[in-house]
Amino acid sequence: MESTWSFPSFRSVSIYFSGNLFDCASLVIFSYTVMTCYNYANGYSLLTYLEYPIILAQEFVLIYLVLLYKQILSSETVKWAAAYFLVTAGFLLGILPPALLTILAVSGNKEHS
Repeated sequence: MESTWSFPSFRSVSIYFSGNLFDCASLVIFSYTVMTCYNYANGYSLLTYLEYPIILAQEFVLIYLVLLYKQILSSETVKWAAAYFLVTAGFLLGILPPALLTILAVSGNKEHS
């Protein structure tokens, strides 16, 4: 099951957000994280979804640099980042139920059906 959340999905959802760069970036990170975890949990070959972790790494570097440049890197930011990585690790290690990933992946693809 190849599934991705594409840019038009973000445009349609972003009208509900304030237009803040971090709101849009969080949607990108959320969708690529869900799809990376879903593909990993279901045993797909890394080459079929390698683009997701690469894009995630780029996003993290860019967000870090923006936060550093704007001098808004705070302990609150570190707490949210730690929560994100703990939840992601929970999915990748099988601590959190893979069925939740399936629900998230399928619900994100309803726009493409």
